[in-house]
Amino acid sequence: MAGALRAQGVGDTAATLAARTGTTVMHVAFEQWVEDPDKSPFQQIARNALAQLREIASTG
Repeated sequence: MAGALRAQGVGDTAATLAARTGTTVMHVAFEQWVEDPDKSPFQQIARNALAQLREIASTG
């Protein structure tokens, strides 16, 4: 993922951060999805996880 971002002109640090963060969000969302008693769609859980990350990042 980082390599693809670099190929599109994204800087090394930003590409690494984006790739690792994306992987972490997917990992956390997958764990929640597997354990979800309501059987929510994975896409919904992943979007919620990303939204929480954005909120934390924007509020410091």
